[in-house]
Amino acid sequence: ARLAFGALTAGFLAWCCIWGMSLSSHPLGPLPLALVALLVAPWHQGPGFDRWRADGNDRPSRVPRGYGPWVLCLALGVGFAAAAFAKVRGGPDWILNGTVRYHFMAEALTASRVSWGPWIAARPWLSIALSFLTVAGEAAVVVSLFAGVRWRLLLGAVAAVLLAGFALFHGAAWPAWWTLLLGFLPWEWLDGTTVPAPSPGRSPLRSPSAGACLR
Repeated sequence: ARLAFGALTAGFLAWCCIWGMSLSSHPLGPLPLALVALLVAPWHQGPGFDRWRADGNDRPSRVPRGYGPWVLCLALGVGFAAAAFAKVRGGPDWILNGTVRYHFMAEALTASRVSWGPWIAARPWLSIALSFLTVAGEAAVVVSLFAGVRWRLLLGAVAAVLLAGFALFHGAAWPAWWTLLLGFLPWEWLDGTTVPAPSPGRSPLRSPSAGACLR
């Protein structure tokens, strides 16, 4: 499995280089770097040919438990955090101007898949609110690196709403970004792993190494 994933990553990176020569690499987002970081994940520990070849003898993993999903959360969280920083690094004008309305109007006839953009743009207070929520949502996704499974699910839903907004209002479906949402799934529940609930009075945030489970 590790050899197959390495070949897949090499082929995908070669395709990304060809894509980037003629088109923008923005739709690919941080997925290529995430795949490179996942090369050290213990893919051979899961069920399949590797386990059958080992005759059922489990070999201990050398990477932290939950490394795979955590890397996907890291890639999407940092990508969104960078986008939020780019919007407000010069001050709060991007929010106070309700900048989303200019994008909605500019792409209303060419890229938008809904007719809500002009309606929102005609209401400055709503444009300002959506601009603020966009920045706040993008900045919050990175907190999933330290969150428990329920908070990670919530932040994954926030990321999904943002990506859905890009697809509806800007025509930017970006499947590579959507793929990173796999890291926000409750792998602990699907795998049967029990995660102790935080004691009363403790923060729900945790260390990054205590992420979701992927074997």
